[in-house]
Amino acid sequence: INIAVIAGVIAAMAFVLVGLLLLMLHYMYRHKGTYHTNE
Repeated sequence: INIAVIAGVIAAMAFVLVGLLLLMLHYMYRHKGTYHTNE
């Protein structure tokens, strides 16, 4: 097993997890803001 492959897989997984987390936070924050403005 190549170390570069393992590092690449870990980096890809971390990148995807961070991206999903940022998208969820952005969606929640935006949804909360629109909800407050609507009310």
